[in-house]
Amino acid sequence: MSTPVFVGLFILSGLLLGWVLHGRTARRMTPMLNRLAAETNGAVSSNNPLLMPKLLYSRSGMEVEVSSASTGIDGNSVEYTYVLFKGLPPHKFDFRIQPRTITACVNEWIGSSQAPALNSGRLKARLAIHTNDDERMRRLLTDAIQADLLFWADRKTNRLNDIRPYDDKLIYAITGLPDDIHDLKRLLDSACRFMEALTGILLREQERGG
Repeated sequence: MSTPVFVGLFILSGLLLGWVLHGRTARRMTPMLNRLAAETNGAVSSNNPLLMPKLLYSRSGMEVEVSSASTGIDGNSVEYTYVLFKGLPPHKFDFRIQPRTITACVNEWIGSSQAPALNSGRLKARLAIHTNDDERMRRLLTDAIQADLLFWADRKTNRLNDIRPYDDKLIYAITGLPDDIHDLKRLLDSACRFMEALTGILLREQERGG
């Protein structure tokens, strides 16, 4: 078999595998998103077989998107389910919350970002929380927010993947696909509590001219 033919077959097999995985994810997510759409007065976008279904609706003046995606190469990709908010007030508050991994610990050790002095040793043991403003982060991490973070950090499946703002957006993501509609609702509730706590801090600072 010639090299071009071998390469072509390899690429084709990767595309076919990606298509199969995409179809499996879409079939699993669509019914759950449709149920949430009925409860949030939202809509599930796209009948395009090439795109993942997305729940779109509005909450507290912000656009909300709920869907799943993957990172990496097809066949060796990592799926995650996310809630994305669009319309954060202007701010300079940067942070990232991720599982505590070797990479996160090295970043913390070399001082690439600040880790807040958290009151909860359990939270600090489970998660790497980096920020450019420790005081804001302390105010953001209320008891309710910490309980949500620990819930997802302690899961065997659907564990916390990433929480961070960028531009006027906030993403709140867990690994994999939810087991059922109850887990997807719990994700959405957790993400909304986090978003509302964050926007509350930012709006109060705007009112004070901070």
